[in-house]
Amino acid sequence: DTGGEFWGNSTSWNTEAPICSWLGVDCEDGDVEATQGVTHIKLESNGLYGTLPSDIWSLPSLKSLNFDGNTELLIDFEGISNAAGPLETLSLSHVKMTSLVGIGSLTGLKKLSVAGNDLTGTFPSELFTLSNTLESLDIGYNLFCGLIPSELGEFSMLQVLRGPGNDFFSTIPSAIARLKHLR
Repeated sequence: DTGGEFWGNSTSWNTEAPICSWLGVDCEDGDVEATQGVTHIKLESNGLYGTLPSDIWSLPSLKSLNFDGNTELLIDFEGISNAAGPLETLSLSHVKMTSLVGIGSLTGLKKLSVAGNDLTGTFPSELFTLSNTLESLDIGYNLFCGLIPSELGEFSMLQVLRGPGNDFFSTIPSAIARLKHLR
């Protein structure tokens, strides 16, 4: 339960209306009368709380999720290995999150934002499995520490890299120069 009755805006949620007409839900071909084919869910800063249901990862057409700013929403990646859809964008900044374990199974992920979640430890090794697809990575304002890994130079498609507000204590590795698309 994510507290839908207390959301900032819950237009059409938990009603008989077609799912594609619900607030923050987009479907294939933009058809609001459709009952399947969810491609995008955008419910940023809407007061969601509790735990995000793991069923969300099984939506077969899902391309992007944005739950930024739902500071009381717990998100984990349990069941994400069963992701049926071509998930390309995850915007999960300023939510409750303790780990990125499992996220590496999203082999088509292009954009990932997990800023401001108080994630701890060294640079998340889970992300290295995404080195051929990630175009944008924001891990800023967490509690990551240690060395900035030279393996970052292997993120061949990376255009945007943000990581301020962490406790990395090394110089920027020279391997970063291999990132030809970085802006």
